[in-house]
Amino acid sequence: GLEQGIKDIYALMEQIAGQIGAGSLEPAPGYVALETLYNMAENASVALSYAYEGSGANILDYAAAAQAATDSFNVKKGGYNVMPVTASAVLRMNRYGRLAEDAFARGDYANSYAYNLLAREFAGAAEAISASETPKFIGVMVNVVPTQATGEAGYVN
Repeated sequence: GLEQGIKDIYALMEQIAGQIGAGSLEPAPGYVALETLYNMAENASVALSYAYEGSGANILDYAAAAQAATDSFNVKKGGYNVMPVTASAVLRMNRYGRLAEDAFARGDYANSYAYNLLAREFAGAAEAISASETPKFIGVMVNVVPTQATGEAGYVN
């Protein structure tokens, strides 16, 4: 039931992101709702990890979904744009993956299972968030030449 609840939260996030992208929901309150929902999913994962306490080793299967979502974000963002909401979502998704790997390496399979589920299932929501957000051009392009200088107090340089 907890797993299905987490999946349902992410499905709801995808719907909300779709509404934002379609223009039927204002972005600011929509993105606040998305933040609230992924906090709810993360809180539910705590109970899920307690439910799986003492379980055996699990399979980490989040990587392909997380990589696809990260690639989709990077392509849409391009080299000179920012997408702060999506960047936050992708960072969180990848953090879940790292936490799953770390917990697995420690033999903490219950937490590894929960974080793997979060990373894998959140990937779809992260892609939907990416599709809903418009990239914003940074507006500044700079070419900087590395320079090194030394100086002492009291001297011009």
